[in-house]
Amino acid sequence: MMQLEMISRVCGTPTPAVWPSVIKLPHWHTLKPKKQHRRRLREDFAFMPGAALDLLDKMLELDPEKRITAADALKSAWLKNVQPEQYVIFLRRLFVYWNMYVSSFKSYKMYYTFTIYQDASATTSNVARLS
Repeated sequence: MMQLEMISRVCGTPTPAVWPSVIKLPHWHTLKPKKQHRRRLREDFAFMPGAALDLLDKMLELDPEKRITAADALKSAWLKNVQPEQYVIFLRRLFVYWNMYVSSFKSYKMYYTFTIYQDASATTSNVARLS
């Protein structure tokens, strides 16, 4: 249940409105979320470059019928001409942010969000120059 709660906080609570076939899943009717969450992925990861955020948004789509395929993801604007050594710092910051997001230490989350946002601004402008 905790995993579903964490996914819901970022991607929104699974409902028939956003994922029509969710009601066909086993035990769907037995799940009663404590709170209905709206999708806030774009707000939570706003520090990411636009093309990266678009790809992440498509990859974390709740409805599998709407989710991007691996083949299409590899063709995305973010992954064109990727040189992994250029993105190491960015990916480390994203990893730290994600770990802080899923932790329950809200004060640390706020601190790291501010720190990463400042650092990511420089990285984003560097990445923009590279593309």
